[in-house]
Amino acid sequence: MRQYIKQLLGRVDGLSLRERVILFAGILVVLFVLWDAIFMSPVSLREKNTQQQIDALHTQINTLNDAIRQLTASRITDPNAELRVKLAAMQASNAKLELQLNGATAGLVPPEQMAGLLRQVLAHQHGLRLISVKNLPPQPLLSNAHSAAAEPAATEGAGGLYRHSLEIVFEGDYPEVVAYLQALEHLRWRFYWDGLDLEVQHYPVNRVTIRVHTLSLHEGYIGV
Repeated sequence: MRQYIKQLLGRVDGLSLRERVILFAGILVVLFVLWDAIFMSPVSLREKNTQQQIDALHTQINTLNDAIRQLTASRITDPNAELRVKLAAMQASNAKLELQLNGATAGLVPPEQMAGLLRQVLAHQHGLRLISVKNLPPQPLLSNAHSAAAEPAATEGAGGLYRHSLEIVFEGDYPEVVAYLQALEHLRWRFYWDGLDLEVQHYPVNRVTIRVHTLSLHEGYIGV
Protein backbone atom coordinates (compact mmCIF):
# COMPACT_ATOMS: atom_id res chain seq x y z
CA MET A 1 0.00 0.00 0.00
CA ARG A 2 2.85 2.43 0.83
CA GLN A 3 4.56 1.60 -2.46
CA TYR A 4 1.30 2.31 -4.30
CA ILE A 5 0.93 5.67 -2.56
CA LYS A 6 4.55 6.60 -3.39
CA GLN A 7 3.93 5.75 -7.03
CA LEU A 8 0.73 7.81 -7.04
CA LEU A 9 2.49 10.80 -5.47
CA GLY A 10 5.29 10.43 -7.97
CA ARG A 11 2.82 10.61 -10.82
CA VAL A 12 1.21 13.69 -9.29
CA ASP A 13 4.65 15.32 -8.92
CA GLY A 14 5.26 14.58 -12.58
CA LEU A 15 2.19 16.55 -13.64
CA SER A 16 2.33 20.12 -14.77
CA LEU A 17 0.78 22.89 -12.68
CA ARG A 18 -2.26 23.07 -14.94
CA GLU A 19 -2.79 19.30 -14.73
CA ARG A 20 -2.47 19.43 -10.94
CA VAL A 21 -5.15 22.16 -10.75
CA ILE A 22 -7.52 20.12 -12.91
CA LEU A 23 -6.86 16.97 -10.84
CA PHE A 24 -7.54 18.67 -7.51
CA ALA A 25 -10.64 20.36 -8.90
CA GLY A 26 -11.98 16.97 -9.99
CA ILE A 27 -11.26 15.50 -6.57
CA LEU A 28 -13.16 18.36 -4.92
CA VAL A 29 -16.12 17.80 -7.25
CA VAL A 30 -16.21 14.09 -6.40
CA LEU A 31 -16.01 14.82 -2.66
CA PHE A 32 -18.84 17.35 -2.92
CA VAL A 33 -21.05 14.89 -4.82
CA LEU A 34 -20.40 12.18 -2.22
CA TRP A 35 -21.02 14.57 0.69
CA ASP A 36 -24.28 15.74 -0.88
CA ALA A 37 -25.48 12.19 -1.55
CA ILE A 38 -24.55 10.82 1.87
CA PHE A 39 -25.35 13.76 4.15
CA MET A 40 -27.20 16.63 2.53
CA SER A 41 -29.88 14.78 0.55
CA PRO A 42 -31.25 12.74 3.50
CA VAL A 43 -31.26 15.83 5.70
CA SER A 44 -33.08 17.81 3.03
CA LEU A 45 -35.58 15.00 2.58
CA ARG A 46 -36.29 14.86 6.31
CA GLU A 47 -36.72 18.62 6.43
CA LYS A 48 -39.12 18.44 3.52
CA ASN A 49 -41.19 15.68 5.16
CA THR A 50 -41.23 17.57 8.46
CA GLN A 51 -42.41 20.72 6.74
CA GLN A 52 -45.17 18.76 4.97
CA GLN A 53 -46.33 17.34 8.29
CA ILE A 54 -46.33 20.81 9.85
CA ASP A 55 -48.36 22.16 6.93
CA ALA A 56 -50.86 19.30 7.28
CA LEU A 57 -51.24 19.96 11.02
CA HIS A 58 -51.80 23.65 10.37
CA THR A 59 -54.51 22.72 7.86
CA GLN A 60 -56.22 20.44 10.39
CA ILE A 61 -56.05 23.10 13.10
CA ASN A 62 -57.57 25.68 10.78
CA THR A 63 -60.35 23.23 9.85
CA LEU A 64 -61.11 22.55 13.52
CA ASN A 65 -61.13 26.25 14.32
CA ASP A 66 -63.60 26.85 11.50
CA ALA A 67 -65.84 24.05 12.80
CA ILE A 68 -65.73 25.47 16.34
CA ARG A 69 -66.65 28.92 15.06
CA GLN A 70 -69.56 27.47 13.10
CA LEU A 71 -70.83 25.47 16.10
CA THR A 72 -70.53 28.52 18.34
CA ALA A 73 -72.41 30.66 15.86
CA SER A 74 -75.14 28.05 15.39
CA ARG A 75 -75.56 27.70 19.17
CA ILE A 76 -76.03 31.43 19.50
CA THR A 77 -78.55 31.67 16.68
CA ASP A 78 -80.29 28.27 17.20
CA PRO A 79 -83.48 28.73 19.29
CA ASN A 80 -83.41 25.02 20.22
CA ALA A 81 -79.84 25.07 21.51
CA GLU A 82 -80.96 25.25 25.16
CA LEU A 83 -83.37 22.36 24.65
CA ARG A 84 -80.62 20.27 23.10
CA VAL A 85 -78.38 20.94 26.11
CA LYS A 86 -81.18 19.87 28.48
CA LEU A 87 -81.84 16.76 26.38
CA ALA A 88 -78.17 15.79 26.51
CA ALA A 89 -78.17 16.24 30.30
CA MET A 90 -81.32 14.10 30.62
CA GLN A 91 -79.79 11.37 28.46
CA ALA A 92 -76.65 11.36 30.62
CA SER A 93 -78.77 11.12 33.79
CA ASN A 94 -80.79 8.30 32.27
CA ALA A 95 -77.62 6.36 31.43
CA LYS A 96 -76.37 6.85 35.00
CA LEU A 97 -79.73 5.66 36.38
CA GLU A 98 -79.60 2.50 34.25
CA LEU A 99 -76.13 1.72 35.62
CA GLN A 100 -77.42 2.17 39.19
CA LEU A 101 -80.41 -0.09 38.53
CA ASN A 102 -78.24 -2.78 37.00
CA GLY A 103 -75.90 -2.57 39.99
CA ALA A 104 -78.84 -2.91 42.41
CA THR A 105 -79.96 -6.20 40.83
CA ALA A 106 -76.48 -7.66 40.17
CA GLY A 107 -76.14 -11.08 41.75
CA LEU A 108 -79.81 -11.31 42.79
CA VAL A 109 -81.73 -14.40 41.75
CA PRO A 110 -84.11 -13.63 38.83
CA PRO A 111 -87.75 -13.65 40.00
CA GLU A 112 -88.75 -16.44 37.61
CA GLN A 113 -86.02 -18.69 39.01
CA MET A 114 -86.43 -18.09 42.75
CA ALA A 115 -89.25 -20.61 43.40
CA GLY A 116 -87.51 -23.36 41.46
CA LEU A 117 -84.23 -22.62 43.23
CA LEU A 118 -85.76 -22.91 46.71
CA ARG A 119 -87.57 -26.11 45.66
CA GLN A 120 -84.38 -27.60 44.26
CA VAL A 121 -82.36 -26.94 47.43
CA LEU A 122 -85.20 -28.35 49.54
CA ALA A 123 -85.28 -31.54 47.45
CA HIS A 124 -81.61 -32.17 48.23
CA GLN A 125 -82.20 -32.01 51.99
CA HIS A 126 -83.27 -35.36 53.46
CA GLY A 127 -86.15 -35.39 55.93
CA LEU A 128 -87.88 -32.20 54.68
CA ARG A 129 -91.38 -32.13 53.17
CA LEU A 130 -92.66 -29.25 51.06
CA ILE A 131 -96.09 -27.99 52.12
CA SER A 132 -96.68 -24.98 49.85
CA VAL A 133 -95.09 -22.28 47.76
CA LYS A 134 -96.89 -19.07 46.90
CA ASN A 135 -95.96 -15.70 45.56
CA LEU A 136 -97.11 -12.20 46.43
CA PRO A 137 -97.95 -9.47 43.91
CA PRO A 138 -94.88 -7.52 42.75
CA GLN A 139 -94.59 -4.01 44.12
CA PRO A 140 -92.68 -0.95 42.91
CA LEU A 141 -89.83 -0.57 45.35
CA LEU A 142 -90.27 3.14 46.11
CA SER A 143 -93.91 2.66 47.09
CA ASN A 144 -92.87 0.21 49.79
CA ALA A 145 -91.55 2.11 52.80
CA HIS A 146 -90.37 -1.07 54.51
CA SER A 147 -88.23 -2.04 51.55
CA ALA A 148 -86.81 1.43 51.29
CA ALA A 149 -85.72 1.24 54.90
CA ALA A 150 -84.45 -2.33 54.66
CA GLU A 151 -82.36 -1.87 51.50
CA PRO A 152 -81.13 1.74 51.34
CA ALA A 153 -78.24 0.81 49.03
CA ALA A 154 -80.56 -0.76 46.48
CA THR A 155 -83.15 2.02 46.43
CA GLU A 156 -80.84 4.78 45.29
CA GLY A 157 -82.26 5.89 41.95
CA ALA A 158 -84.60 2.86 42.03
CA GLY A 159 -87.64 4.24 40.22
CA GLY A 160 -87.74 1.19 37.93
CA LEU A 161 -87.14 -1.56 40.52
CA TYR A 162 -89.80 -4.10 41.52
CA ARG A 163 -89.95 -6.24 44.62
CA HIS A 164 -90.93 -9.89 44.03
CA SER A 165 -91.82 -11.78 47.22
CA LEU A 166 -92.19 -15.51 47.79
CA GLU A 167 -93.41 -17.63 50.72
CA ILE A 168 -92.41 -21.27 51.14
CA VAL A 169 -93.71 -23.62 53.86
CA PHE A 170 -92.12 -26.98 54.71
CA GLU A 171 -91.78 -29.47 57.56
CA GLY A 172 -88.88 -31.41 59.03
CA ASP A 173 -86.66 -32.07 62.01
CA TYR A 174 -84.70 -29.15 63.44
CA PRO A 175 -81.23 -30.30 62.17
CA GLU A 176 -82.60 -30.70 58.63
CA VAL A 177 -84.21 -27.24 58.82
CA VAL A 178 -80.91 -25.68 59.89
CA ALA A 179 -79.06 -27.49 57.09
CA TYR A 180 -81.57 -26.17 54.54
CA LEU A 181 -81.19 -22.58 55.75
CA GLN A 182 -77.39 -22.88 55.60
CA ALA A 183 -77.61 -24.27 52.07
CA LEU A 184 -79.68 -21.24 51.04
CA GLU A 185 -77.11 -18.89 52.56
CA HIS A 186 -74.31 -20.50 50.50
CA LEU A 187 -76.08 -20.21 47.14
CA ARG A 188 -74.38 -18.37 44.31
CA TRP A 189 -77.54 -16.29 43.85
CA ARG A 190 -78.60 -13.73 46.46
CA PHE A 191 -82.03 -12.73 47.75
CA TYR A 192 -83.44 -10.76 50.71
CA TRP A 193 -84.90 -12.41 53.80
CA ASP A 194 -88.22 -10.95 55.04
CA GLY A 195 -89.13 -13.42 57.76
CA LEU A 196 -88.80 -16.92 59.19
CA ASP A 197 -91.41 -18.58 61.42
CA LEU A 198 -90.91 -21.95 63.11
CA GLU A 199 -93.75 -23.85 64.72
CA VAL A 200 -93.50 -27.24 66.41
CA GLN A 201 -96.32 -29.38 65.01
CA HIS A 202 -95.48 -32.59 66.86
CA TYR A 203 -92.04 -33.25 68.22
CA PRO A 204 -89.56 -33.47 66.56
CA VAL A 205 -91.30 -32.20 63.40
CA ASN A 206 -91.24 -28.42 62.85
CA ARG A 207 -93.28 -26.43 60.36
CA VAL A 208 -91.21 -23.59 58.91
CA THR A 209 -92.45 -20.58 56.91
CA ILE A 210 -89.87 -18.55 55.02
CA ARG A 211 -90.61 -15.26 53.28
CA VAL A 212 -87.97 -13.91 50.89
CA HIS A 213 -87.87 -11.49 47.98
CA THR A 214 -85.69 -10.45 45.10
CA LEU A 215 -85.52 -7.33 42.91
CA SER A 216 -85.78 -6.87 39.17
CA LEU A 217 -86.27 -4.15 36.58
CA HIS A 218 -89.44 -5.76 35.26
CA GLU A 219 -92.88 -6.32 36.77
CA GLY A 220 -94.15 -9.90 36.66
CA TYR A 221 -95.17 -12.80 38.89
CA ILE A 222 -92.73 -15.45 40.11
CA GLY A 223 -93.43 -18.82 38.59
CA VAL A 224 -94.28 -21.36 41.30
